[in-house]
Amino acid sequence: MNMNKKILKLAVKELEKNIWLGKNKQTQVINIDDGFINIKVGNNKFNFKLEIKNNINDTVINYFKTQNLNELNKKILIAKYVNPVKAEQLKNKNIQFMDTAGNAYINKLPLYIYIKGNRPEKEQGIKNKNVFTKKGMRVIFTFLCDEELVNAPYRDIAENADVALGTVTYIMKNLIKMGYVVNIKNKRRLINKEELFERWVTRYPEILKPGLLLGRFTGIDERKELEKLELKNAQWGGEPAAARKTGYLKPEILTIYINKNKLDDIVLKNRLKKDPEGNIEIYERFWKVPQNEKKETVPPLLIYADLLAEDDERTIETANIIYEKYLRHFKEA
Repeated sequence: MNMNKKILKLAVKELEKNIWLGKNKQTQVINIDDGFINIKVGNNKFNFKLEIKNNINDTVINYFKTQNLNELNKKILIAKYVNPVKAEQLKNKNIQFMDTAGNAYINKLPLYIYIKGNRPEKEQGIKNKNVFTKKGMRVIFTFLCDEELVNAPYRDIAENADVALGTVTYIMKNLIKMGYVVNIKNKRRLINKEELFERWVTRYPEILKPGLLLGRFTGIDERKELEKLELKNAQWGGEPAAARKTGYLKPEILTIYINKNKLDDIVLKNRLKKDPEGNIEIYERFWKVPQNEKKETVPPLLIYADLLAEDDERTIETANIIYEKYLRHFKEA
């Protein structure tokens, strides 16, 4: 049984155990089939589409909402564990959920369930193959940005992702086991791209991004900010990148990705001052950029991940625009 099936089985078991609506009105899950769940309460039956996640963070919540904005009341988010803070956050965003500890929020009148505060049992036998490490995230990023790299020699993949050759061997082996890469006629192909895309963008803010931060600063004059960046060494990410791609957002946080060895040059040239509360965030550029490429923004995948991590309505709206314009092919693949 794979991890998602284990999470679903445990969540259903805990829901039935924890809910009792009075004599002859026990909540029962009467059917689970092909991504749907049917719940019966007395004579009422409710049908929901399932979305199963291992862990819940702000980016997962924002991603789920942007992808299901018009059908939130028809879906239930199934998770390994939803802590009380996240439970309240999900409820406030009207995102229905169940977890393996018996916590739940279902709001489809006359059915209303809200339970939070149950703690999960230790691990409950749920384990996951981990390719979503810092180095694995680099490899997966290169594949999502350029699918042709999946079939490239491992040495080329390692160079593009800036990881060791042995890391590529390990990650590729497990991507095949997990069903994201297949070998067909001696050629590797990326499959289940929507799921891989989702898992990357929702894990990026917790796994890879924190270790890339080179510092926070103040000092760039917004009117001249573009002139002061040498594009061969730096690119805009997050809000300024989204503003350039969509014309929709006025940036408040200026996110920049640079070649790490150019940090001092950029700080001195732009007269930046270190400031832990500054609105300029500089991150290490963690992928290979061709010498002759002078794009002013990072790839749309990274812009989208940066925006989702901010948990702000204006950035979430802009993330939606980026997705529809540049990333929708992952859903349609």
